Amino acid sequence: MLHSCIKANYKASKELLKQELKSLFSSKALWIMFLILCFLIGYSFIQAINLFGEASKTALKYPDLATGMNPLDGILVPTFGAFYLANTLFLPFIAIRVIGNDKQNGTTKLLAQLPLSPFQIMTIKIVSIGTCWLISSIPSLSTLIIWRVLGGHLYYPEVFNLLLGHALYALAIISVSFFAASITDSSATAAIVALIIILSSCILDFAAGTQLGFLKKISNISFTPAIKAFEQGLFSSPRAFQLLITAVIFFVLAIIWISLKDNFLKKIRNSSIAIVIAFLLFFLSSSFVFYKDFSESRNNSFSRPDEIALSQIKKPLYIVVYLSPNDSRAVDFDKNILSKLKRTVPKLVVDYPNIKSADLFGGNEDPNYGLITYKYDNKEDKSYSTSENEVLQIIYNLTGKKVIAEKSNPYPGYPIIMNTKSSAIWFYIFLPIFYILAWWLSQNKVIRNKKFLSKY
Repeated sequence: MLHSCIKANYKASKELLKQELKSLFSSKALWIMFLILCFLIGYSFIQAINLFGEASKTALKYPDLATGMNPLDGILVPTFGAFYLANTLFLPFIAIRVIGNDKQNGTTKLLAQLPLSPFQIMTIKIVSIGTCWLISSIPSLSTLIIWRVLGGHLYYPEVFNLLLGHALYALAIISVSFFAASITDSSATAAIVALIIILSSCILDFAAGTQLGFLKKISNISFTPAIKAFEQGLFSSPRAFQLLITAVIFFVLAIIWISLKDNFLKKIRNSSIAIVIAFLLFFLSSSFVFYKDFSESRNNSFSRPDEIALSQIKKPLYIVVYLSPNDSRAVDFDKNILSKLKRTVPKLVVDYPNIKSADLFGGNEDPNYGLITYKYDNKEDKSYSTSENEVLQIIYNLTGKKVIAEKSNPYPGYPIIMNTKSSAIWFYIFLPIFYILAWWLSQNKVIRNKKFLSKY
């Protein structure tokens, strides 16, 4: 009996997945998105190569400038930035269609009759969308091959880290879209809800960038900027968990609201429980902090001797920054010094006093404005400098640490000048033709959902 149930469950899952994929690939919207990606990513990649080549001309003439020629920043991030834009604006419409069409044509009620749980059905749907996302990533992945074939340099750890960030982000976007489709009655309304959630996350992050206090704290739940760390070659467990938990919670909420067996009040109760658990997971994930700098240039890290010395500081190190958060000096200090200290010093406490923003010319009535105070074990030092060497020296004087500088090999940089004609032919001719042929083939194998479901 159990064996027959498992066999029936497996057969239904396999056939449903096959049907979902055929339904998706018969959608003109999906293939239009693929075609747009060819031109969008191709244009971004070619422009990145041209700009990188122009900068390389100077770097090849003056070798000291070659250290600034980083393929991650100059090629990969701009190119995959186009893919990020497509995931944000186009992917929700494709994901919403998977659930929205079922609700509009009554297929949801027929799906409930299958020997599959709502979790299994939604998992099959997310697998089908994930398959489409992998196919949509072909233009982006082909840029890596083209860049390497033309002689460009790739550092594979930072490449894989970047791909992981985009995959987690896409998973979060798909889950948000599923949730939006599950709580609305039409695909158009679901698209509006999904974009509101996604854009609200972007706005929250933007607003928190110039504010402190409560807004700064709740900005940690914003998932759209989480990919920034991956673009810098940094694996950050808080950011990775942030995207993963976001994907899981919206996926669970979608399952709750798509169910036909529960009434409205029960759905509200289950949703409240799921949200509380999500916030607990966000809180617990902050206790398991892991960072790994995968960038070849190590722009996200201090030197190894500095990292060892800073990680051995046992007592709390207090830093008070008398700068408004929107001051350019505060932004640079946070990016180049504080972010690295937070990942290295075990007990670091950073405080921004309530200071009014500087005027247009950087002036401020507060006499302490611009001052940075360092306190450690009843000792204190002050400085206006945001230089890495000076800041580290102050910390070492306070903590009594001595660091012997290692003979490090500076990042060599990889200047190169390329011809983009072959790239243009691939993205503007061959790849679109490939997608058009694939679309034509898919149209000849369309099977309607109700015809399949009528077997069960």
